Amino acid sequence: MTKLKTAKGRNLNLSHSSRETWRSCNRRHGFVKWLGLPEPTTEALTYGTSVHYGLETLAKTGELPDKPKWRESSAYARAVGRAVTISELPFGPEGIEDGWQAEHQFVNPMVDLMDVKGQIDLHRIENRHTGEATTADDPDAILHIWDWKTTGSLRNAETPLTLANSPQASVYAYEMAKHYGFEGRPVKVTFCWLVRHSAKGERVTAWHDIKQPLIPWERIVEQGHEEFVKTAEEQVAAYSEGEYTVAWVNENLEASPSACNKWGRPCPFADKCAINQGPTIEWIKHRNTEEPMGLRDIRNRAKAKAQAPAAEAPKPTPKKSRDALDYELSQLEEMGAPV
Repeated sequence: MTKLKTAKGRNLNLSHSSRETWRSCNRRHGFVKWLGLPEPTTEALTYGTSVHYGLETLAKTGELPDKPKWRESSAYARAVGRAVTISELPFGPEGIEDGWQAEHQFVNPMVDLMDVKGQIDLHRIENRHTGEATTADDPDAILHIWDWKTTGSLRNAETPLTLANSPQASVYAYEMAKHYGFEGRPVKVTFCWLVRHSAKGERVTAWHDIKQPLIPWERIVEQGHEEFVKTAEEQVAAYSEGEYTVAWVNENLEASPSACNKWGRPCPFADKCAINQGPTIEWIKHRNTEEPMGLRDIRNRAKAKAQAPAAEAPKPTPKKSRDALDYELSQLEEMGAPV
């Protein structure tokens, strides 16, 4: 069946990153994914891409990349080789071993007109009870999926409970289980967080917080597959009669004012978005209401917010108590995940 095509002539696939963009702001998704307008490269994006490339090479060869371009574009990413304790990784100094496979890409049918795609950093088949590598004919064989994550703050890292409820982890598990014929079995998913720390003015990379719950199959279907199917159906409905123009995107895809300055950075498409073009905003509806939100409304809200008394400074987030951790473990046990 013919798939939806973008302005660049490519299939409009659904991935974790494109889903996050869609959920953040439909219109930005239209500018980036439908029209193919380039997004500016940020330090965080360069860091994440470089670290993934470095880890992929390290897994396959046991050595860091030696390409001048890689060294020059992200010099601090070479700290991967110095900061990582090899014993914490699922491969030794000679590269990948013990049944692990690196960089598996998939593009599978999701709904009519749209496929789902993703890339698994590492995966292998292992015994559910021993955690050792095994073969697919082992009755206790399960999949173990490993994904690298980069972040500037550990506060962004999942706990075992939030990871078990992560749509990204679940859809990866669902698609890989189909690939191996492991439908119905639980899947172990590891998110290994790579945190940037600043020490004496230099970027230093360090490992922290490796989470790896065993996610039951029912939760995988509910949290991963079904959530992605819902998003895919929304996008197919939005783009089926789409035109490759900025005007069409402005007229047919909803903007999210809360995303205009997300993470403290202005939207790179502000000059194209109708939300910043005076009276044309009259027909835009706010995400959480059915009432039109005009330019005057936005200005009045901003003025009222500026005149409002200053809110008290937020209290620092306390460290998780033992009771909170025990509660998360109990939730995992209720889901059927061994802890």
